[in-house]
This record gives sequence, structure tokens and C-alpha cells, in this order.
Amino acid sequence: MVVSPSATQAIIARPFGQPHQAIVSYRDQHLIVGSGQLNGTMGDRTRPTDMLLAALATDCIFACQDAAMIADMSLYSMAVTAQWRAESADGQIDMSQGIRLRIAMSGPDAEQKTELTQAIMSRSATYRLLAQAIPVVIEIGG
Repeated sequence: MVVSPSATQAIIARPFGQPHQAIVSYRDQHLIVGSGQLNGTMGDRTRPTDMLLAALATDCIFACQDAAMIADMSLYSMAVTAQWRAESADGQIDMSQGIRLRIAMSGPDAEQKTELTQAIMSRSATYRLLAQAIPVVIEIGG
């Protein structure tokens, strides 16, 4: 596989503000990420694990868009919800239970939705990486 120069750009994280917060930079994009645990209590900050789920959901959309375009499928709308399958009330994640991907889309018929699911499993680098380590369950809806 050939890797384009832009694919090798580094993502840089630096401490930011309070403990358990960082600013993440990639090229000219910047995002503040917090662990969710500030001063011993759970906050409403974006946790690093939330960013992992965001990367997975985004990559799934891109894989489906590419596959639909190649197969000349109609893909009118799509939404991907990625969530840990087991998270306690205090925000602790049981990663052994894996991730659930709920995918809603309009346009493709049942057979095409199966093809798009296969596209996720074969084209999404984030899916392939995570699926080697933990269970990733894909649920396709309308």
C-alpha cells in the first residue's frame, strides 16, 4: 500500500488548562479534549475514548460513501452512532464488551446495505484496527 505524504502528518497533543485536558493539533485544526475526570468527578468534557468513537463513525461514513459511489448506489442520507456496549453510570468503560455501531441510511435496499456493511469491514482502517482488539458490532437500520 502506498501512503501519501499527508497520511504521515503527526497529530500533536499538549497539556492545556486544567489537569486532564489537552489541545490536539493536526495541521491547522485544533481541538480541546478532556478526560472527563476533573477534580475527582466526572465532567461533560470530551474524553479521548470519545474521539476514538468519533474517528470510527466518521471512517464508516467515508467507507460507505466511497462504496456507494463506486457501485452507483443511491445513498441519500446516513448517520452512524458509535458507542461503548458497556459503560457504567460513573463513566467507566468495559472495553471487553466492545463497540456498537448503529448505522441508519436511506437509499440502499437490503442487499446494498449488506454490501455497505462489507465495505465498512474492508475499507475502514479504523474499524479493522479496533476489530482486531475488541468486538465491534454493526447494526444497520433504515
